[in-house]
Amino acid sequence: MASRNELNMRARVLGLDPSTIPNDSKLEQKILYLSKNATTFAGTLGVQTLTTSGVFTAAETITIGGVVYTMSAALSGAFAAQTLTSNATAPSNGSVVAIGNKAYTFRTSLSSPTVENEVLIGVSAAVALDNLKLAINQGGTNFPTAADNSGAGSTWSTGTIRHSLVNATTNTDTTQIVASNVFGTVGNNYLVSENDATLSWGAATLAGGVNSIANEVLIGAAATNSLDNLKSAINATAGAGTDYSRATAAHPRVTADAKAASTLVITARDVSVTNASIATTETAANASFGAATLASGVAAVVAVAGAGTRDTFAGVAGDANV
Repeated sequence: MASRNELNMRARVLGLDPSTIPNDSKLEQKILYLSKNATTFAGTLGVQTLTTSGVFTAAETITIGGVVYTMSAALSGAFAAQTLTSNATAPSNGSVVAIGNKAYTFRTSLSSPTVENEVLIGVSAAVALDNLKLAINQGGTNFPTAADNSGAGSTWSTGTIRHSLVNATTNTDTTQIVASNVFGTVGNNYLVSENDATLSWGAATLAGGVNSIANEVLIGAAATNSLDNLKSAINATAGAGTDYSRATAAHPRVTADAKAASTLVITARDVSVTNASIATTETAANASFGAATLASGVAAVVAVAGAGTRDTFAGVAGDANV
């Protein structure tokens, strides 16, 4: 005879409340009868709808199956960065600027044969910084866009490859900002230095990197924009770092599907025996779910043909015994 737990599971799949038949033997016989006469059906995914009546405010939460999404006016997290500043005098021949694991040497003319990581000083301090930016990025594009090698062999030395840790970003006649390629605090450990009196870094390392907090959702200009961002966060689609936090992963148990101006439909990923296994709650003044759990989900049943033996039963799709 099967264990009581197994009998209970089989009974519920067939729509039978096992508590109505306390005798295990009689319960098993009833299960065998229902299994033999069961009909196979695919089941229905549980769903629930979030409806908004106005804008969200910061710190309000939407909780789905234990995953808490926090509405935020600004997403947490930042890239570490640092600024190299020139006093408007061109650096000297042989001066070195070091960033993390790479050092760049300024030259009045590029070496022949070629020496990697050399930067042409040019006619002014501003040009020297422009050329340094090109050398760091291996051309005029920024990570993660592929390097285009613009200026190679003329403003920076052939053989120089894109810096593996940082991007050279905003550039002026007297400043060059470099930022970590990796979001968060890791870039705060990247060392920077220089040995020319015309140049100075703001500090000895990159700074300002802040780790992302998972499941933050940016509040949009209108409620419908917030629902768009929430949908992207639940599905982990486009918008990481702008519409929702970079640390957010796709929800493991549901997807966000149909989206209208004021509603968002949440659907279970798999056919579930009980809708109550995925709770839906919120702390938002202007948003509400239709119920406290997913609804309308019906477990899939696989009817197994047989001669009425104990091993003949209907099971939930995905169950090991099916």
